Amino acid sequence: MSEALFERVLAILPSLSNEQRAAFKEKLKAAGLVLEKSGGGGSIEITPEIQKRLALTGAPTFNPDRASKTLALLLDMVLTMDQLAWTLWKQLAPKSTFKRESDLTKLSADYLVGSVDVSTPQMTQTLERTRKIVAGLLGAVGRAGNTFARERARLFDPNAIEADARGAKMWIESLEFACWRKYVQLCKEYGAEPVIEKGIQEAMAKAAENLLLGRPAS
Repeated sequence: MSEALFERVLAILPSLSNEQRAAFKEKLKAAGLVLEKSGGGGSIEITPEIQKRLALTGAPTFNPDRASKTLALLLDMVLTMDQLAWTLWKQLAPKSTFKRESDLTKLSADYLVGSVDVSTPQMTQTLERTRKIVAGLLGAVGRAGNTFARERARLFDPNAIEADARGAKMWIESLEFACWRKYVQLCKEYGAEPVIEKGIQEAMAKAAENLLLGRPAS
């Protein structure tokens, strides 16, 4: 390659897309003009998807040492969230049809060491299921709170209590006493701490399952 031609190639490189650069690099490798680096040096190329997700521009590369440390940190966080989310879901909705299908910890270990028993689609599917359960539980917080508050407000609405009391009032009772009797009854049935806790959990489970299965909120 003449020096003039080499200069022309260098001038064209900045205008190439990431895909074109990758293809050009592979051709240089095949021709023996580019050597692969081994060991801990060098850098890691970033896929277009990750580059877009991180809002990176140009042709950046990852530092191998920091990429390895980031993987360890993110893996620890994801595996911890996976364990907590599925444990909580089992407590909230033991009869739900949305269940854990694979052990993400074991699957990740096998995948990262290159086991042929675990494919990329398997990892993707398992991670997507974990993402859904975490998103479902977080999304259910607002929905469940609103549902539970609306239900309790309806039960203890003064007008509703008075309407029920009128129908159940004995002839020797005043309306005020009948209302108070109805209120005490409602407190015994729905005001106890275990009953409130159970109601919140049921509202959480229902809201989360609606989100997980794509059902409209009720």
